[in-house]
Amino acid sequence: MLSWLFSLYQGEDEKKSEPLFVFVCLVCCCTSGTKLTPLSSKKKKALQKIDEKFDCTIAIDFGTEGTAMGINIKAAENVRLITNWNRNGINDMKETKGKTKTALLLDENHNVIAFGNEAWDKFFSKFNFDNSLQTISDLLFIFVCILILKNRYHDSDTNPKLLLFHKFKMHLYDTASQYKKKSQSNLKTALQSINGVNVEPQIVFTSALEYCKRKAMQYLEQNNLIVDENKIQWVITVPAIWSEEAKGLMKQWAQQAKLWSPSIPDQLSIVLEPECASVCMMLEMKDNQSGIRFKKGDCYMMMDLGAGTADMVCHEITGPFQVREMIASFGGSWGGSYINKDIEAIFSQIFGEETMKKFQMACSKDYVQLLDNIEKSKQRFFANKKTTGAHRIEIPYEFDKFIQENIIGELEELVAKFEYLGESGFATFLCFHTCCFKRTW
Repeated sequence: MLSWLFSLYQGEDEKKSEPLFVFVCLVCCCTSGTKLTPLSSKKKKALQKIDEKFDCTIAIDFGTEGTAMGINIKAAENVRLITNWNRNGINDMKETKGKTKTALLLDENHNVIAFGNEAWDKFFSKFNFDNSLQTISDLLFIFVCILILKNRYHDSDTNPKLLLFHKFKMHLYDTASQYKKKSQSNLKTALQSINGVNVEPQIVFTSALEYCKRKAMQYLEQNNLIVDENKIQWVITVPAIWSEEAKGLMKQWAQQAKLWSPSIPDQLSIVLEPECASVCMMLEMKDNQSGIRFKKGDCYMMMDLGAGTADMVCHEITGPFQVREMIASFGGSWGGSYINKDIEAIFSQIFGEETMKKFQMACSKDYVQLLDNIEKSKQRFFANKKTTGAHRIEIPYEFDKFIQENIIGELEELVAKFEYLGESGFATFLCFHTCCFKRTW
Protein backbone atom coordinates (compact mmCIF):
# COMPACT_ATOMS: atom_id res chain seq x y z
CA MET A 1 0.00 0.00 0.00
CA LEU A 2 1.22 3.49 -0.86
CA SER A 3 1.30 6.13 1.87
CA TRP A 4 2.10 9.79 1.40
CA LEU A 5 3.63 11.94 4.09
CA PHE A 6 2.26 15.43 4.41
CA SER A 7 3.10 18.18 6.84
CA LEU A 8 -0.01 19.55 8.51
CA TYR A 9 -0.04 23.02 9.94
CA GLN A 10 -1.09 23.79 13.50
CA GLY A 11 -4.75 24.67 13.83
CA GLU A 12 -7.88 24.03 15.82
CA ASP A 13 -9.15 20.49 15.98
CA GLU A 14 -12.77 19.57 15.47
CA LYS A 15 -15.11 20.78 18.15
CA LYS A 16 -16.11 18.00 20.53
CA SER A 17 -19.55 18.87 21.88
CA GLU A 18 -20.02 17.91 25.50
CA PRO A 19 -23.42 16.97 26.88
CA LEU A 20 -23.51 20.31 28.70
CA PHE A 21 -23.59 22.15 25.38
CA VAL A 22 -26.88 20.48 24.47
CA PHE A 23 -28.23 21.43 27.89
CA VAL A 24 -27.26 25.01 27.10
CA CYS A 25 -29.42 24.90 23.98
CA LEU A 26 -32.34 24.04 26.26
CA VAL A 27 -31.50 27.01 28.48
CA CYS A 28 -31.16 29.39 25.54
CA CYS A 29 -34.67 28.64 24.31
CA CYS A 30 -35.91 30.50 27.37
CA THR A 31 -34.03 33.70 26.47
CA SER A 32 -35.25 36.58 24.37
CA GLY A 33 -34.67 35.27 20.85
CA THR A 34 -31.07 35.53 19.67
CA LYS A 35 -29.79 38.10 22.15
CA LEU A 36 -28.95 37.50 25.79
CA THR A 37 -29.94 40.83 27.31
CA PRO A 38 -31.27 41.94 30.71
CA LEU A 39 -34.97 41.13 30.82
CA SER A 40 -37.66 43.59 31.78
CA SER A 41 -40.47 42.44 34.07
CA LYS A 42 -42.82 42.23 31.06
CA LYS A 43 -40.39 40.02 29.14
CA LYS A 44 -39.87 37.79 32.16
CA LYS A 45 -43.62 37.26 32.47
CA ALA A 46 -43.91 36.55 28.73
CA LEU A 47 -41.10 33.97 28.87
CA GLN A 48 -42.68 32.39 31.93
CA LYS A 49 -45.89 31.92 29.93
CA ILE A 50 -43.89 30.27 27.09
CA ASP A 51 -42.23 27.96 29.59
CA GLU A 52 -45.59 27.00 31.06
CA LYS A 53 -47.01 26.28 27.59
CA PHE A 54 -44.63 23.39 26.81
CA ASP A 55 -44.09 20.15 28.73
CA CYS A 56 -40.92 19.16 26.91
CA THR A 57 -38.03 20.87 25.14
CA ILE A 58 -35.92 19.07 22.52
CA ALA A 59 -32.70 20.74 21.38
CA ILE A 60 -30.76 19.78 18.26
CA ASP A 61 -27.11 20.84 18.14
CA PHE A 62 -26.93 20.59 14.36
CA GLY A 63 -23.22 20.99 13.70
CA THR A 64 -21.10 20.86 10.57
CA GLU A 65 -19.22 17.72 11.61
CA GLY A 66 -21.41 16.28 14.36
CA THR A 67 -24.99 16.35 15.63
CA ALA A 68 -26.24 15.99 19.20
CA MET A 69 -29.74 16.05 20.67
CA GLY A 70 -31.02 16.53 24.19
CA ILE A 71 -34.48 16.19 25.75
CA ASN A 72 -35.65 18.09 28.81
CA ILE A 73 -38.91 17.10 30.45
CA LYS A 74 -40.50 19.81 32.56
CA ALA A 75 -39.55 19.53 36.23
CA ALA A 76 -36.95 16.84 35.48
CA GLU A 77 -33.57 17.19 37.16
CA ASN A 78 -31.40 16.06 34.25
CA VAL A 79 -31.30 16.49 30.50
CA ARG A 80 -31.59 13.23 28.58
CA LEU A 81 -29.18 12.75 25.67
CA ILE A 82 -29.80 10.66 22.57
CA THR A 83 -26.98 8.12 22.38
CA ASN A 84 -28.51 5.44 20.13
CA TRP A 85 -28.68 7.12 16.72
CA ASN A 86 -28.76 3.84 14.76
CA ARG A 87 -32.04 2.80 13.18
CA ASN A 88 -31.90 -0.58 14.94
CA GLY A 89 -31.54 1.07 18.34
CA ILE A 90 -28.14 -0.47 19.05
CA ASN A 91 -25.77 1.98 20.71
CA ASP A 92 -22.71 2.97 18.69
CA MET A 93 -19.60 3.05 20.87
CA LYS A 94 -18.54 6.22 19.04
CA GLU A 95 -21.73 7.94 20.23
CA THR A 96 -21.36 7.38 23.98
CA LYS A 97 -21.33 11.16 24.56
CA GLY A 98 -24.44 11.64 22.48
CA LYS A 99 -22.80 13.05 19.36
CA THR A 100 -22.96 11.43 15.95
CA LYS A 101 -21.61 12.41 12.55
CA THR A 102 -23.69 14.90 10.54
CA ALA A 103 -24.10 12.52 7.62
CA LEU A 104 -27.23 11.50 5.73
CA LEU A 105 -27.64 8.46 3.49
CA LEU A 106 -30.49 8.46 0.94
CA ASP A 107 -31.53 5.98 -1.71
CA GLU A 108 -32.16 6.96 -5.35
CA ASN A 109 -35.74 7.95 -4.47
CA HIS A 110 -34.46 10.21 -1.64
CA ASN A 111 -35.74 7.94 1.12
CA VAL A 112 -33.66 8.01 4.30
CA ILE A 113 -31.56 4.89 4.84
CA ALA A 114 -29.49 6.10 7.78
CA PHE A 115 -28.22 9.18 9.60
CA GLY A 116 -25.05 9.81 11.60
CA ASN A 117 -22.17 7.37 11.97
CA GLU A 118 -24.44 4.63 10.66
CA ALA A 119 -24.90 6.50 7.37
CA TRP A 120 -21.16 6.94 6.99
CA ASP A 121 -20.40 3.30 7.82
CA LYS A 122 -23.17 1.86 5.66
CA PHE A 123 -22.03 3.77 2.59
CA PHE A 124 -18.73 1.94 2.32
CA SER A 125 -19.19 -1.03 4.61
CA LYS A 126 -18.56 -4.32 2.87
CA PHE A 127 -18.44 -7.94 3.91
CA ASN A 128 -15.07 -9.22 5.08
CA PHE A 129 -14.19 -12.84 4.60
CA ASP A 130 -12.03 -13.79 7.55
CA ASN A 131 -11.34 -16.76 9.75
CA SER A 132 -14.69 -16.38 11.49
CA LEU A 133 -16.39 -17.65 8.32
CA GLN A 134 -15.48 -21.30 8.51
CA THR A 135 -18.58 -23.13 7.38
CA ILE A 136 -20.40 -23.43 4.07
CA SER A 137 -23.57 -22.08 5.71
CA ASP A 138 -21.68 -18.93 6.75
CA LEU A 139 -20.48 -18.38 3.20
CA LEU A 140 -23.91 -19.09 1.75
CA PHE A 141 -25.53 -16.61 4.12
CA ILE A 142 -23.04 -13.91 3.16
CA PHE A 143 -23.51 -14.67 -0.55
CA VAL A 144 -27.29 -14.27 -0.27
CA CYS A 145 -26.89 -11.00 1.65
CA ILE A 146 -24.57 -9.66 -1.05
CA LEU A 147 -27.10 -10.49 -3.77
CA ILE A 148 -29.88 -8.75 -1.83
CA LEU A 149 -27.82 -5.62 -1.20
CA LYS A 150 -26.55 -5.54 -4.76
CA ASN A 151 -30.07 -5.79 -6.14
CA ARG A 152 -31.34 -3.09 -3.81
CA TYR A 153 -28.56 -0.58 -3.86
CA HIS A 154 -26.67 -1.05 -7.14
CA ASP A 155 -27.35 -0.57 -10.84
CA SER A 156 -26.39 -3.15 -13.42
CA ASP A 157 -23.11 -1.28 -13.99
CA THR A 158 -22.39 -1.56 -10.24
CA ASN A 159 -22.54 2.21 -9.71
CA PRO A 160 -24.10 2.83 -6.28
CA LYS A 161 -27.57 4.28 -5.98
CA LEU A 162 -26.85 5.39 -2.43
CA LEU A 163 -26.37 9.12 -1.92
CA LEU A 164 -24.19 10.19 1.01
CA PHE A 165 -24.24 13.80 2.24
CA HIS A 166 -21.68 14.96 4.79
CA LYS A 167 -20.92 18.41 6.22
CA PHE A 168 -23.81 19.67 4.11
CA LYS A 169 -24.65 22.38 6.61
CA MET A 170 -21.84 24.64 5.39
CA HIS A 171 -22.16 23.54 1.77
CA LEU A 172 -25.50 25.33 1.77
CA TYR A 173 -24.02 28.67 2.69
CA ASP A 174 -20.91 30.11 1.06
CA THR A 175 -19.73 31.96 4.14
CA ALA A 176 -16.13 32.25 2.94
CA SER A 177 -17.26 34.20 -0.12
CA GLN A 178 -19.52 36.36 2.03
CA TYR A 179 -16.76 37.27 4.44
CA LYS A 180 -14.29 38.18 1.68
CA LYS A 181 -16.75 40.28 -0.33
CA LYS A 182 -18.43 41.84 2.71
CA SER A 183 -21.78 41.23 1.07
CA GLN A 184 -24.66 38.80 1.25
CA SER A 185 -23.68 35.53 -0.37
CA ASN A 186 -26.05 33.43 -2.42
CA LEU A 187 -27.57 30.34 -0.91
CA LYS A 188 -26.76 27.29 -2.99
CA THR A 189 -29.63 25.78 -4.95
CA ALA A 190 -28.23 22.23 -4.90
CA LEU A 191 -26.19 20.03 -2.60
CA GLN A 192 -23.86 17.44 -4.08
CA SER A 193 -23.55 13.99 -2.58
CA ILE A 194 -20.11 12.47 -2.08
CA ASN A 195 -20.68 10.42 -5.23
CA GLY A 196 -21.50 13.53 -7.27
CA VAL A 197 -25.32 13.57 -7.43
CA ASN A 198 -27.05 16.93 -6.98
CA VAL A 199 -30.11 17.11 -4.72
CA GLU A 200 -32.18 20.07 -3.57
CA PRO A 201 -31.10 21.37 -0.12
CA GLN A 202 -34.71 21.15 1.04
CA ILE A 203 -34.69 17.35 0.62
CA VAL A 204 -31.42 16.89 2.51
CA PHE A 205 -32.16 19.19 5.46
CA THR A 206 -35.79 18.14 5.82
CA SER A 207 -34.80 14.44 5.77
CA ALA A 208 -32.13 15.02 8.44
CA LEU A 209 -34.55 16.91 10.70
CA GLU A 210 -37.26 14.28 10.19
CA TYR A 211 -34.80 11.61 11.30
CA CYS A 212 -33.90 13.63 14.41
CA LYS A 213 -37.57 13.99 15.30
CA ARG A 214 -38.18 10.28 14.75
CA LYS A 215 -35.30 9.36 17.09
CA ALA A 216 -36.56 11.79 19.75
CA MET A 217 -40.11 10.42 19.62
CA GLN A 218 -38.78 6.84 19.74
CA TYR A 219 -36.78 7.74 22.85
CA LEU A 220 -39.85 9.19 24.55
CA GLU A 221 -41.90 6.08 23.70
CA GLN A 222 -39.19 3.61 24.76
CA ASN A 223 -38.82 5.37 28.12
CA ASN A 224 -42.59 5.55 28.72
CA LEU A 225 -42.59 9.33 28.55
CA ILE A 226 -45.98 10.42 27.26
CA VAL A 227 -45.77 13.90 25.71
CA ASP A 228 -48.24 15.60 23.38
CA GLU A 229 -46.38 16.71 20.23
CA ASN A 230 -48.11 20.08 20.47
CA LYS A 231 -46.53 20.49 23.91
CA ILE A 232 -42.96 20.03 22.62
CA GLN A 233 -40.76 23.05 21.99
CA TRP A 234 -37.91 22.53 19.51
CA VAL A 235 -34.56 24.33 19.55
CA ILE A 236 -32.07 24.31 16.65
CA THR A 237 -28.60 25.86 16.81
CA VAL A 238 -27.10 27.81 13.88
CA PRO A 239 -23.79 29.66 13.35
CA ALA A 240 -23.70 33.33 14.32
CA ILE A 241 -22.63 34.33 10.80
CA TRP A 242 -25.73 32.91 9.14
CA SER A 243 -27.95 35.46 7.38
CA GLU A 244 -31.61 35.91 8.18
CA GLU A 245 -32.34 34.17 4.87
CA ALA A 246 -30.42 31.07 5.93
CA LYS A 247 -32.11 31.03 9.35
CA GLY A 248 -35.47 31.42 7.62
CA LEU A 249 -34.81 28.40 5.42
CA MET A 250 -33.85 26.31 8.45
CA LYS A 251 -37.10 27.35 10.10
CA GLN A 252 -39.04 26.52 6.92
CA TRP A 253 -37.44 23.08 6.59
CA ALA A 254 -38.09 22.37 10.29
CA GLN A 255 -41.76 23.07 9.61
CA GLN A 256 -41.75 20.73 6.60
CA ALA A 257 -40.16 18.09 8.85
CA LYS A 258 -43.17 18.63 11.18
CA LEU A 259 -41.07 19.79 14.12
CA TRP A 260 -43.35 22.77 14.67
CA SER A 261 -46.62 24.25 13.54
CA PRO A 262 -47.29 27.95 12.73
CA SER A 263 -50.51 27.60 14.72
CA ILE A 264 -48.46 27.09 17.92
CA PRO A 265 -46.50 30.27 18.80
CA ASP A 266 -42.90 29.89 20.03
CA GLN A 267 -42.79 26.15 19.27
CA LEU A 268 -39.47 26.57 17.44
CA SER A 269 -36.46 28.60 18.56
CA ILE A 270 -33.45 29.24 16.30
CA VAL A 271 -30.53 30.04 18.61
CA LEU A 272 -26.94 31.11 17.94
CA GLU A 273 -24.23 28.58 18.75
CA PRO A 274 -21.79 31.00 20.49
CA GLU A 275 -24.54 32.33 22.73
CA CYS A 276 -25.35 28.77 23.79
CA ALA A 277 -21.65 28.36 24.52
CA SER A 278 -21.72 31.55 26.57
CA VAL A 279 -24.46 30.18 28.82
CA CYS A 280 -22.55 26.89 28.94
CA MET A 281 -19.55 28.72 30.36
CA MET A 282 -21.68 30.35 33.06
CA LEU A 283 -23.19 26.99 34.00
CA GLU A 284 -19.73 25.48 34.37
CA MET A 285 -18.66 28.37 36.60
CA LYS A 286 -21.77 27.89 38.71
CA ASP A 287 -20.96 24.19 39.20
CA ASN A 288 -17.23 24.74 39.76
CA GLN A 289 -17.08 26.99 42.82
CA SER A 290 -13.28 26.68 43.11
CA GLY A 291 -12.60 27.84 39.53
CA ILE A 292 -12.64 31.25 37.89
CA ARG A 293 -15.67 33.31 38.85
CA PHE A 294 -17.22 36.22 36.99
CA LYS A 295 -18.84 39.10 38.81
CA LYS A 296 -21.22 41.81 37.70
CA GLY A 297 -19.50 44.20 35.30
CA ASP A 298 -16.94 41.69 34.02
CA CYS A 299 -16.58 41.43 30.25
CA TYR A 300 -15.43 38.47 28.20
CA MET A 301 -15.12 37.16 24.66
CA MET A 302 -16.43 33.66 23.91
CA MET A 303 -14.89 31.82 20.94
CA ASP A 304 -16.82 28.81 19.66
CA LEU A 305 -14.37 26.98 17.38
CA GLY A 306 -16.29 24.34 15.45
CA ALA A 307 -15.78 22.17 12.42
CA GLY A 308 -17.35 24.61 9.96
CA THR A 309 -17.23 28.02 11.59
CA ALA A 310 -15.51 29.99 14.30
CA ASP A 311 -18.10 32.16 16.07
CA MET A 312 -17.41 34.86 18.66
CA VAL A 313 -19.50 36.88 21.08
CA CYS A 314 -18.53 39.67 23.50
CA HIS A 315 -20.66 39.96 26.63
CA GLU A 316 -20.77 41.93 29.87
CA ILE A 317 -22.15 40.23 33.00
CA THR A 318 -25.17 42.17 34.27
CA GLY A 319 -26.62 39.59 36.69
CA PRO A 320 -27.14 35.86 37.29
CA PHE A 321 -27.41 34.35 33.80
CA GLN A 322 -27.91 37.81 32.36
CA VAL A 323 -25.50 39.54 29.98
CA ARG A 324 -25.35 42.60 27.80
CA GLU A 325 -24.24 42.15 24.21
CA MET A 326 -21.28 44.49 23.72
CA ILE A 327 -20.97 43.85 19.96
CA ALA A 328 -22.97 41.69 17.60
CA SER A 329 -21.96 38.04 17.22
CA PHE A 330 -19.41 37.57 14.46
CA GLY A 331 -17.11 34.98 12.94
CA GLY A 332 -16.15 33.23 9.74
CA SER A 333 -15.73 29.92 7.96
CA TRP A 334 -12.53 29.06 9.82
CA GLY A 335 -13.51 25.68 11.27
CA GLY A 336 -11.34 22.60 11.64
CA SER A 337 -12.82 20.92 8.54
CA TYR A 338 -10.98 23.42 6.35
CA ILE A 339 -7.74 21.64 7.22
CA ASN A 340 -9.29 18.60 5.53
CA LYS A 341 -10.28 20.72 2.53
CA ASP A 342 -6.72 22.02 2.17
CA ILE A 343 -5.40 18.46 2.12
CA GLU A 344 -8.01 17.48 -0.48
CA ALA A 345 -6.90 20.52 -2.53
CA ILE A 346 -3.31 19.22 -2.40
CA PHE A 347 -4.41 15.95 -3.98
CA SER A 348 -6.27 17.87 -6.70
CA GLN A 349 -3.24 20.03 -7.42
CA ILE A 350 -0.90 17.05 -7.67
CA PHE A 351 -3.07 14.68 -9.70
CA GLY A 352 -5.48 17.11 -11.34
CA GLU A 353 -8.99 18.15 -10.36
CA GLU A 354 -10.56 16.06 -13.14
CA THR A 355 -8.69 12.93 -12.00
CA MET A 356 -9.92 13.38 -8.43
CA LYS A 357 -13.49 13.95 -9.62
CA LYS A 358 -13.24 10.82 -11.75
CA PHE A 359 -12.06 8.84 -8.72
CA GLN A 360 -14.87 10.29 -6.61
CA MET A 361 -17.48 9.23 -9.17
CA ALA A 362 -16.00 5.83 -10.11
CA CYS A 363 -14.90 4.72 -6.64
CA SER A 364 -17.14 6.67 -4.26
CA LYS A 365 -16.77 4.24 -1.36
CA ASP A 366 -12.99 4.37 -1.59
CA TYR A 367 -13.21 8.15 -1.84
CA VAL A 368 -15.14 8.20 1.43
CA GLN A 369 -12.44 5.98 2.95
CA LEU A 370 -9.80 8.50 1.84
CA LEU A 371 -11.74 11.35 3.50
CA ASP A 372 -12.09 9.29 6.66
CA ASN A 373 -8.34 8.60 6.71
CA ILE A 374 -7.61 12.32 6.35
CA GLU A 375 -9.86 13.07 9.35
CA LYS A 376 -8.30 10.33 11.48
CA SER A 377 -4.80 11.50 10.57
CA LYS A 378 -5.67 15.06 11.56
CA GLN A 379 -6.99 13.91 14.93
CA ARG A 380 -3.81 11.88 15.56
CA PHE A 381 -1.73 14.91 14.63
CA PHE A 382 -3.27 17.08 17.34
CA ALA A 383 -3.52 14.26 19.87
CA ASN A 384 0.24 13.71 19.57
CA LYS A 385 0.92 17.47 19.98
CA LYS A 386 3.12 17.27 16.90
CA THR A 387 3.62 20.68 15.31
CA THR A 388 6.57 20.15 12.94
CA GLY A 389 7.90 17.54 10.55
CA ALA A 390 6.14 15.03 8.33
CA HIS A 391 2.85 13.37 9.20
CA ARG A 392 1.45 10.25 7.53
CA ILE A 393 -1.95 9.89 5.92
CA GLU A 394 -2.91 6.33 5.02
CA ILE A 395 -3.89 6.01 1.38
CA PRO A 396 -6.44 3.31 0.39
CA TYR A 397 -5.06 0.64 -1.90
CA GLU A 398 -7.79 1.36 -4.48
CA PHE A 399 -6.78 5.03 -4.65
CA ASP A 400 -3.15 4.11 -5.18
CA LYS A 401 -4.14 1.72 -7.99
CA PHE A 402 -6.50 4.27 -9.59
CA ILE A 403 -3.88 7.01 -9.61
CA GLN A 404 -1.23 4.72 -11.07
CA GLU A 405 -3.62 3.81 -13.90
CA ASN A 406 -4.89 7.34 -14.63
CA ILE A 407 -1.88 9.66 -14.42
CA ILE A 408 0.50 10.49 -17.23
CA GLY A 409 4.12 10.01 -16.28
CA GLU A 410 5.71 8.90 -13.04
CA LEU A 411 4.16 9.53 -9.64
CA GLU A 412 7.46 10.75 -8.17
CA GLU A 413 7.80 13.28 -10.97
CA LEU A 414 4.33 14.71 -10.35
CA VAL A 415 5.03 15.11 -6.64
CA ALA A 416 8.48 16.60 -7.30
CA LYS A 417 6.92 19.33 -9.49
CA PHE A 418 4.23 20.16 -6.94
CA GLU A 419 4.64 23.42 -5.02
CA TYR A 420 3.08 24.09 -1.64
CA LEU A 421 3.58 27.31 0.30
CA GLY A 422 6.46 28.20 -1.98
CA GLU A 423 8.29 24.89 -1.54
CA SER A 424 8.70 21.96 -3.90
CA GLY A 425 10.64 18.70 -4.19
CA PHE A 426 8.29 16.64 -2.02
CA ALA A 427 9.26 13.41 -3.79
CA THR A 428 11.53 12.64 -0.85
CA PHE A 429 8.44 12.49 1.36
CA LEU A 430 6.94 9.58 -0.54
CA CYS A 431 7.02 6.35 1.37
CA PHE A 432 6.20 2.98 -0.14
CA HIS A 433 4.97 0.24 2.12
CA THR A 434 4.44 -3.35 1.12
CA CYS A 435 1.75 -4.88 3.23
CA CYS A 436 -0.90 -7.54 3.09
CA PHE A 437 -4.39 -6.27 2.48
CA LYS A 438 -7.69 -8.09 2.52
CA ARG A 439 -10.05 -7.64 -0.39
CA THR A 440 -13.54 -6.75 0.82
CA TRP A 441 -16.82 -7.10 -0.95
